[in-house]
Amino acid sequence: PAPAHSPPVPAPSRVRAVALLPVDYGVFCAVFLLLGSERVFLAGYAVFFAAHALFLAGFLIKWFRELSAPPAG
Repeated sequence: PAPAHSPPVPAPSRVRAVALLPVDYGVFCAVFLLLGSERVFLAGYAVFFAAHALFLAGFLIKWFRELSAPPAG
């Protein structure tokens, strides 16, 4: 039998990698390096909260569409 060919996997884009930095665990942990200054830490943490809220909203919409799509076949 002939081997099955899988579709090519697209290379990760740099734009996507940079866009996902706010939800990267390592970057999130790095914000704790700002604990020396309370104002800077709170500002950084607030930025991460806003980014996570935006990503959550986007992913909830994506997941809802995927789950409510009719089954293939």
